[in-house]
Parts: sequence; structure tokens; C-alpha cells
Amino acid sequence: MVRRRAEVRILGAQDAWADLAATHGDAAAVDRIVALAHAEPTRENRWALAMRGLTRTGRQAEALSLFSTARRTLGEEFGVDPGQELRAMHAAVLRQDPDLLGPPLSGDGVGTRRTLPRPVTSFHGRESELASLERSLTGSRILTVTGLGGVGKTRLVIEWLANSGRAGATRWVDLRGCPAGGVTERVAAELGATPGSADALVDTIGTLLGQLPTVLVLDNAEGVVDEAAGIVLELTRRWPQLSAVTTTRLPLAIPGERVLSLSPLSVEAEGAGAAAFALAAARMDTDARPEAIEALVLRSGGSPLAIELLAASGMSLQDRGTREHDDGVDAVAVDRPVSLAQIVEPAVDELPPDSAQLFVALLDLPVGASPALIDELAALTGASVARRPRLLRDLVASALVTSTPTRSAAGDPSLRHRVLQPLVDVGERWRTAERTAATMRAVAAWLTRDLPTSWFVPRRREAMLELLPEAVTIDTVLRWHATNAPADLLGLVLRLGEQFRWAGQSRVPADWIGRGLAVSDPGPIERAAALVHRAQGLGLAQMAAELPSLQEALDLLESAGCREGPVYAAALAQRGVGRGFRGDLPGFESDLDHARALAPQSARSFHAHLDGALALSHVLRGTPALGIPGAMAAAARVHQDDGDPDLAIVDLHFASQLAQFAGLEDLSEIIAEAEPVLPLAQPHVRALFVGSRAHHELRRGSTEAVPRLQEMIRLCEVTGNLRAAAVGRRDLGLLDLRKGNLVPAEAQLAVAAERLLDLESTSSAQAFAGLSRLATESARKSALARVAWSLMLAPGGLVPAAGELDIITDLAGPQSGPLLEREVAVALAHDLLADLARQLRSP
Repeated sequence: MVRRRAEVRILGAQDAWADLAATHGDAAAVDRIVALAHAEPTRENRWALAMRGLTRTGRQAEALSLFSTARRTLGEEFGVDPGQELRAMHAAVLRQDPDLLGPPLSGDGVGTRRTLPRPVTSFHGRESELASLERSLTGSRILTVTGLGGVGKTRLVIEWLANSGRAGATRWVDLRGCPAGGVTERVAAELGATPGSADALVDTIGTLLGQLPTVLVLDNAEGVVDEAAGIVLELTRRWPQLSAVTTTRLPLAIPGERVLSLSPLSVEAEGAGAAAFALAAARMDTDARPEAIEALVLRSGGSPLAIELLAASGMSLQDRGTREHDDGVDAVAVDRPVSLAQIVEPAVDELPPDSAQLFVALLDLPVGASPALIDELAALTGASVARRPRLLRDLVASALVTSTPTRSAAGDPSLRHRVLQPLVDVGERWRTAERTAATMRAVAAWLTRDLPTSWFVPRRREAMLELLPEAVTIDTVLRWHATNAPADLLGLVLRLGEQFRWAGQSRVPADWIGRGLAVSDPGPIERAAALVHRAQGLGLAQMAAELPSLQEALDLLESAGCREGPVYAAALAQRGVGRGFRGDLPGFESDLDHARALAPQSARSFHAHLDGALALSHVLRGTPALGIPGAMAAAARVHQDDGDPDLAIVDLHFASQLAQFAGLEDLSEIIAEAEPVLPLAQPHVRALFVGSRAHHELRRGSTEAVPRLQEMIRLCEVTGNLRAAAVGRRDLGLLDLRKGNLVPAEAQLAVAAERLLDLESTSSAQAFAGLSRLATESARKSALARVAWSLMLAPGGLVPAAGELDIITDLAGPQSGPLLEREVAVALAHDLLADLARQLRSP
């Protein structure tokens, strides 16, 4: 990155020198420009400057020959024709344009050529944007740089023109404060024309611009965008040698326009964000501490103007017009925005109402929206189908929304559109409870629209794939419903439960169902469905622990006269599995037979699950090696035949878990069945099977456990399954702890404890227990142990399995003292983790 930045600066300096030498240099200097053109043949402005210099020094034939060389080089080596600028210079040489023979006129009278403003500060970053400007003007004669006020549009254009060899061919017009209807007069006056009629002024402007390749810059066109668009369109239509660059908040929306949308600088400390830190460091005192620089950058939201003002005056983003001194408050004249809010508000107010409404909707989505969700939110504004794409273009062009390239879960190229966090922080002016409610309900409807509604309905894999990147959005919607629409929370979680389980996050819907039951009073059928969903996918031990809840579900359904249907059949199947885990073979077989009789033959997936569950009967009969692989392979093949490799791998994952429960050491048959299917499954599903194998290796004490755990963690983190990745880190940390690798154990357990605490507090108990074992101070050891037991046993969580309690006891010792309430335990846990993080950072 540093090397590339230096190369860009060197090329820019060479072009700036060539610009001056073409107008003022001697023959030797012109020869040097010709050499620079040959060295970088794709920088067409160098060929044009060399032709200008050759003509000015009396070498017109050489200038025409050089054009032929340029055309041949561009065509043969790069497959392109000369661009507009180079062709215009060729035409000017052919007609012996007098402007080629001397420097531009200067002075205050008619013929004045307004050149670039001279910046008084250094320029930082934006290398990719500089390259985009060069490419854009090569392909079009109309370029608009858009973005929020203070984002650096003007400064970027100055830097580009100064370093591209076009400074001498630029005419700069500042439209700041231009009254309505006065754009043509302002442009004419800036170029040195005397007042006249509008039509005459347009002709005069063309005459003053001359016949050489020229760049006309209309800076700060906010408020007069339509008029600026009109004159740009008229001038570029009449004079083909002219290129027009406009800076404004929104595009001109005229034919042939190319738009470069400028976003605030990244506030990350590395990569692209280094420019923001470099700018802040350059503007602050030389002895400014890194923490002060970081604080200023974060407060600025990446706005270069905000960085400049904060560094210069020490004002907070909320202050305006005053500066505090030791001797009181001294008034300061400020004629430009000093807060991010004052930068953002005009940009939003300038938007059409429907575009502004889409912006407000996106404020509520922390990770933004996919194109499909954007269309859903655009429909919420009432915009027509034809108009909806324009709403997003308005937001991107004004830099209120950034678009990040990504890939869908299926691997197809896609985009994610979101409001940058600093802009979210100042968005309270437009947020209302009613607007947020409308957004959350619309997103909830979109999330559940194409999902299956029954165990008997085939899974819609495409819909599941589309929602795979939406874990944070789903969590956001569920949290809003828990607080603002608790009566609807349970039904929403039940619809989304299959999505969570398919994504390998079975405990997440169980936690949300517990919250839903706590904040609502569902009817008997909905409560029964919730209890059945809560037990689904949690593993054999947990399903056995949920037997009382499953019995309650069946009682509720029977009391309501509902002795058939998907929920009743699923409750029977799950109760049977729980009974089987407890050793009740007759109860297991009776429940599964009854469930099978209730399910129609068309419910192939449900029957496949029942076939797989039959493997448990082999465990109970003492023949696990005979029955487990065969039963689960048969179930997996049903899903493969239905075109669902993901569910096939889920079944084989369950087979490996069941084999481990039965004490089988040899999983080779299950692994062989899975290997040809694994490449077809989604990464998050592959992570399930890899994790299952990792835990098998852990139990065996095999060294293969570590690389498999690491692979599982990688797959989970790549696909956004942070809960499963955190569980993997927890297990890796506990493995390091048992091996005596205390430093990596503490690091892994701290990460796992923090992530699981926010995602699913019960699962973090083992991580806190491990940290308790590692603690050397008795007070800290005791506090961590109390947190571990409270998270595991506090009301409102899942019923722990016996094995989980044994792990906590082994690591943290037996429970002593009263349990903390869950909210109190979570708060104490965060404090302990923050203290631990400070210790880990200290030398």
C-alpha cells in the first residue's frame, strides 16, 4: 500500500511538471515530456502535453507524428483508440490554434482564465478515488463527484487536476452562494465575460474556453444542481473539446454523466483507514498522543472537514461557534459546518421524500441490507417498481449509504448496502418510533416470507441460503419485537427456528423461545409448538432433559382436541427420542411408530428424520456398530435424492454424535458416507460435521482434535456463525488448559466467554469456569466461578445436562453461595472480562 501510494505521487508529480513544461519549458524540457509519454503510454494526457510543447517550440510536424505514435501504441498494445482529450489536441495542432503558441492570458479583464485554487494543507489517502477520476474522464466528458459536505470533494478534484497535468487546461468556477437563475452569469463572470443575455453568455463562455482540450470545474453546485446540469449539457454538446467536472451532493442526472460517490474516510486504524489517522496526525500538535488522534478520528466519523475543524479548534462535534480558553469563552466566527450532524442534515433534507424514507429505514439495520431487502424497504416508501432502484442510487450518490461488494451464501457476487456508523449516530433527528416499527415489521415479513411453515413442508433451501448472511438483522428484529411487540415475538421465532437450526445455531431459537414465553401469554397450541421447537436440534441429552416440556406440549395439544398434524407428530417423535436416550426402548418405539403413522408419505424429510432416529434403537439393543451408520446413511440418502446435501450432512453429523454417545471408536463408515457429499454442502453445514469429528478426537485424546477444531472455527467465522465458532474456541481453550498451555488457553477462553455471553449466555458458563481454573487471585477465581454457575443455573435458561454440570464442577468447583440473577451475572461477567482484557494487553 505504501509503495503504491508513493508510485502514484511520483506519477502525479511528473504530470504536474509536464503541465508547466509544456507551456513554459524549452526544447529539452519538451523532449523530456515526450520521454515521459513513452514511459507511461496509457496516461494520454502526457501525449497531449508533449504535442502542446512540440507545437509551441515550432515542431508541429513532430507533434502530428507523435499523435500517430500514440494512436498506434494504444491500439496495438492496449486495444483502445485515443481518448477525447488527445483527439482534441490533434485537431488543435492541425488547425494551428493560436492558444498553443503561448501561455494562457492572465489579469483581471476579459480573457481571464480561472485556475485551480491553491490548497494550503497536505493531502492524504484517496489513491483509489484519484485513479477512478482518471478512468472516468477518459471514458466520459461529464463527471460529477458527489458526497456529503466536508467529505473532501473539492480537495480531491484539486489534487487530481494538479497531479494529472491538466492544471493549465482547467477553468475553475465556485458556485457557492450562487443565487437561483445565476449559474450562467456566474460561470461567465468567473471566466472574465461582461454581462449580457443568457444565450449570448453561453456563446461567450465557449469562446473564452477556447478550442484546446479544457476541463471546466463547477464546484459546490448544491442548491443549483438543475441549472448546473443545464449549462454542462449545453456546453459539452456545443464544444467537443470540453470536459466538465462538477462537485455536489447529488448527481446532475444528465445523459453521459459518470458519478464518483465519495464516502467519509474509514476510521479503521489500518489499511484504507490509515489516511484518516494520517490526516488527523498532520493537523494536530506534533506531540499529540496516539489515543488523542484515535479519539479525534472516531469522533469525526471520517469526515475530513470534521477532522480539520476538530484538530484546529479543539471543539467537540456538538459545539459550534465557541472555543473555550482558560480565561473564559471566546466567540469564533464559523461559516461552515462544525459537526457531523450539520454535514449530514442538509444532505438528507435535499433528498426526495421516498429516498429519505429509505435512508431512515436503513438507520435501524446495523449491518445494512441485501439488494432483495433494499427492494422490500423501497416498497415500504410507496415508490413504484420503476422508481425503487433510483432511491438507492440517490443514497449512494450522496454518500449517505455505502455499497460493499460481497458474495451470497451460494457464492454469487452481491452487494451489501448500509449507512456508515457515524451517520447512524447522528440519525436520531429522522428516527421515530412509528418509522422504526414499520421497518422492523417489514423486515420480519421479508425474513419469513419464503420459509417453510411446517415439518411436513419441504425445506426451501434457496430461501435459507438467502437468509444465511442475515444473522445480525434477525437478531435486531427479534430484539425489537421483544421490547416493542412481545405478543408477536414467539410466532416470529417459531417461523425462524428452522433457519437458525439449519445454520448450525440450534440453541439460539431455544433461548429466544424462552424469552418469548416469558413476555407473552400464548394459547395452548402456540405454547405447545414453542415447547416442541425449543427441544428440536439440541442433541440427545438436552432432548431428554426437555421430556417434561414435551409431555406438557402433548397434554396441551390433546386438551385442545389436536391429536394429529405436524406439531403433534413432532412432539411424539421428540418425546420418543428423549425416552430412548433414557433407556426406555418400548416408549421410544411406540412414539416413533405413532409419529410415522401421522405423517403423510409426501413428508419425505420428516420420514427421513424418523428413519435416522431409529439408529437410537440399535444403541438401546446393544448393536450400535450395526445400526447407527446404516440408519443414518439411509436418511442422508433421502435428502441427497431430494437435492439437499446440507440436510444429508446434518443427518450424518447426528450419526457421529450418536456413535460417540454409544462409545464407538470407529467412525470410518460415517466419514466415508459424508466425504463425497461434504463439498456440495454449505460451509456452515460442513462446520457441523467437522466439529463433530473434532469432539470425537477430543474424547479419544487424539492430536487430530486441534486442527479439526481450528478448521471448524474458520468455517464458522467465515460464514458468520459466531456462536458455533465461539464454542469451538471454548473447546480449544479447555483442551489447551488440560495440556498445560495456559497462555493460549486464557486467550481462547476469554474470546469465547465474551462472544458467548452476548450470543447465548448459558453456553459461556464452561468458558467462565475454565477462566476460574486459570485465575490466581482468590477473589477473581471466586467471582468467575459464581458467574459460571449463575449463567448455567439461573432461571430462564436451558435445563443443563448432567455432563455439563460435571464440567463446571471439575473446572470451577462445586456451587457455593446463592446464584446471581441472570442480568446481574451478565453485568459482572462483562466487568471481569474487561479487567482480564486489560491484563492481557499489559506487558
